[in-house]
Parts: sequence; C-alpha cells; structure tokens
Amino acid sequence: MGAFVSFSRVKMAASSGGEMMGYEEGALERPKWSGETPLSRLVRALISFKPLYSLLKLGARQVLISTAEKKNIPWREMTKEILDSDVYKLMDDIQDTSLVYPDYYLNPFHAYDEGNLSWLAAAEAEAATMSMVRRAIPDASSLDEANQIGLDLSPYFLAVAKFKELKSSPRKNPISWKHAKGEDTSLPSQSFDIVSISYVPKSKILQELSPVLFTLMKSTEPFLDEYYLTDLEATIKEAGFVNVQTILTDPRHRTVTATVPR
Repeated sequence: MGAFVSFSRVKMAASSGGEMMGYEEGALERPKWSGETPLSRLVRALISFKPLYSLLKLGARQVLISTAEKKNIPWREMTKEILDSDVYKLMDDIQDTSLVYPDYYLNPFHAYDEGNLSWLAAAEAEAATMSMVRRAIPDASSLDEANQIGLDLSPYFLAVAKFKELKSSPRKNPISWKHAKGEDTSLPSQSFDIVSISYVPKSKILQELSPVLFTLMKSTEPFLDEYYLTDLEATIKEAGFVNVQTILTDPRHRTVTATVPR
C-alpha cells in the first residue's frame, strides 16, 4: 500500500482537546465515471493518450496548488523550505535498499512521474494534506506516552517525516521510522494497540464531481476504480476483524475502525 501506516503501543489515552462532529452517511453508489461504465472507459481512453495525459497532469497539479493557496496554505514556500534543507542526509538511515517495490508502486501517481518515489512528492505532501483536511479535522494532541512506528513504502516520505519530527519539540518517546510495505511489514504480531492507515477509502464528495474535475483527478489516480469497487468494511470483516464501524468524519473523508478478536 502506498498509504502511510502508523503503529502505536499506547500506555495512556490522550484527548484531542475537541470533539469531532459526526456526519450521516447512507449507502453510496460508486460514481458513474468509475468501473466499466461507458463514461469510465472514455475517461481511461483519454488518459491513455500520452500528449493529453501530460496536459491533464499539469492541469491537475495546478488545481491542487491554486486550491491550497486560496486557503492560505503556502504550498510553494513549504515545499521550498524542505527541498532547500539537509533532509537528504536522513535517507541513508531510513531506506531499506534490499526492498523490492511492487509494480503498482512504480506507476505515475498524484501528478508525479515517479509516484511517491521522489523528493518533490514528499516535500509537497504536507501542503496537499492540509488542503484536504484543514477545514474539517482539528489537530489531535500528541501521544508522547505512546511508542509509535511510522511505516511507509517511500523512503523520501519517511525522510521528510523524520526531518519534521526533528524540527518539532522533543518527544518523550521518539517515533521510529520504518521503510516497508504495508502488506508485509515484518513487524511482530500482537505487538501494537492501534494501527492507523490514512487516505485509503473512498470519499463521498467525489460522487458528484463535474466531468472536467473527475477527468483531471482520475489522470493522477491510477487505482481510483479499485477504491470504488472495493467494499472496505466487508474486506475488513473477511480478514477476521470484528466491531467494524464507519463514520463520515467530514463530507470528504470517512473513518473505519475495527478490532482484532481476542
């Protein structure tokens, strides 16, 4: 998985300092532009035409940056700060050079030709994330008492994450950063209280995107159809989890929680 994964062994619970508002969510139909619908096949044909794909990718990137900056998120300044820093020195301590990347991870992704395997993608990740969640999700308090492991398949993202942690206030238990696949972590079983995987499920608001916007978005999301064709809750239950609960945390994101049976 390309998503960031966090593993925590928690000794003491901490409050976020504010309550999250819940949103009602009904049974959503997948968008007409996903799967094998005529519209979806047309969009895929357009994207497969390389000259047009290059324009779509540029357009998608410009939309992302302009949307963020309209929300007073200094995208370019945040990116420059990281790229001009000594973040590059942290790569050797994090990267597992023996790791073999799965084919799906080598595709262009989010308007980056190298996908998440690039310094630019890593440097822009925080600004892009702030653009998505700034207005809806409050900052959570830090779990300094928890022993945490941050896992990702991109050593670039991990190096930037570690760089930002080193710049912040010292933690009681520093985060350990691990370069590995989410589907093959090599971490011991039954050794964590919480596993958090971010930005994987489908989003309700995407159901009603205009044709221009969904074409731009799909040009940067090669696995979008799989997102919509996968019943996440059913998949989690089939894997053996129980107490599967879903809440729409804002009109664009939902949170699914589950527990391992004892």
